[in-house]
Amino acid sequence: MITSLNNTLGIFSIGATLANILFGITCLQSTLYYKNYPNDEWFYKASVGLIWLLDAFDVAVTTHASYFYAVKNFGDILILTQGAIVWSFKLHILICVLVRILVQALYALRLWKVGQNFHQGMPWLIVVITASNAACGIYLIKEVYLISSFSETSTIRSALISMFVSSVVAEFVVSIAMCYCLDRGKTTSVFPNTIATLITLMRMILMSGFITSFYSIIILMRDPFGQY
Repeated sequence: MITSLNNTLGIFSIGATLANILFGITCLQSTLYYKNYPNDEWFYKASVGLIWLLDAFDVAVTTHASYFYAVKNFGDILILTQGAIVWSFKLHILICVLVRILVQALYALRLWKVGQNFHQGMPWLIVVITASNAACGIYLIKEVYLISSFSETSTIRSALISMFVSSVVAEFVVSIAMCYCLDRGKTTSVFPNTIATLITLMRMILMSGFITSFYSIIILMRDPFGQY
């Protein structure tokens, strides 16, 4: 592929813009959570706050990386291909992986508490899969900080593939396990309102898991064409 501003800086700028839009949704969700669940456990309140802070910090470092490449070094293709990767771009990847691990860990913790009432082996399966995904994320971070320029990204191809594959597997298994627990709760409930709420939760979990998995699958499908 011929390197140009369109397939390097252009793609990064589009991604950064979409990320900022999603951050607005995160702010809204966090506000609604604290407003609607004031009596929730302090651990979950702190976890939501930590994830929001990491997202806010990620917006800041992404903005810095965009400024560095799109303004300070505008039009300099050599900076993109041969120059040293700016520190904020690497930090952006670290934050993204950390947020992903935290979110999946919260799902795993919830399934650990709920799943033991329905299936003894399921919580352990979730823990193993979540830990494996976290290990792949740590491996990717290590590889990213070892390279000095974007021309060396081919050396971290295996780390990228392992991260996306483990993410797809983890999101799929966690979504199915969560729906299984909710379905078991639905069958044991005799209250129509509770059943309707559980069905709504199952739909939301499946949709959120589908969206994130679809993103990872699209990236994996581009790999045979040398897009990493």
